[in-house]
Amino acid sequence: SKVARKELDNAGLRDATICLSNDIDEDIIEQLLRDNTPVDSFGIGTKMVVPSTTGCVYKLSRINENGKWSDKMKISSSIEKLTLPGTNQVYRLIDKNNMYIADLIELEESFKEKDSYLLHHPVKDESVRIKNYSKIQPMLKKKIENGKPCYEPLSLNSIQSYRENNLSHLDESYKRLLNPHNYKVSLGENVFKIRKDILSSYLNK
Repeated sequence: SKVARKELDNAGLRDATICLSNDIDEDIIEQLLRDNTPVDSFGIGTKMVVPSTTGCVYKLSRINENGKWSDKMKISSSIEKLTLPGTNQVYRLIDKNNMYIADLIELEESFKEKDSYLLHHPVKDESVRIKNYSKIQPMLKKKIENGKPCYEPLSLNSIQSYRENNLSHLDESYKRLLNPHNYKVSLGENVFKIRKDILSSYLNK
């Protein structure tokens, strides 16, 4: 932006403004201002909605072969890049005070409500059993069917209200800027086992 400001001024375009964007948050803004960066405004999008950037890529997770469904996943030497096989749903565990405890990713067709769930970390060899919840809320809803949208898009005001309502159900420890707790988004036992079996089968070929 310093080079751009200089070039614009040299070209007589002093009224041209500079807007900076690209995953900007309050920490980056503070540093830019400390560095006397020539900027007139900031374009902030992603980090107004989620605390960190989420990159999304479409990957096949299930396929119908000759009338029979088969679970599929991307194989990688990096566990972070392994995808989740099957048709999954995200189940939010909520305590008696209506506060969010954790999100559980599990195969939709085999999911059953029970007294406790073993949550597997999606990357690390760690697991934890959750018992202290009072209700479960499925989070994913179908958006596309037969190539066409099957839902009514929300207005900006509705999206804002939805976001504010959800944040109000998170403990303050998750929302602080300094050393926030990590909200658990974990794998259920069934999807964890299928992913492990597919990977083992591939490695043993």
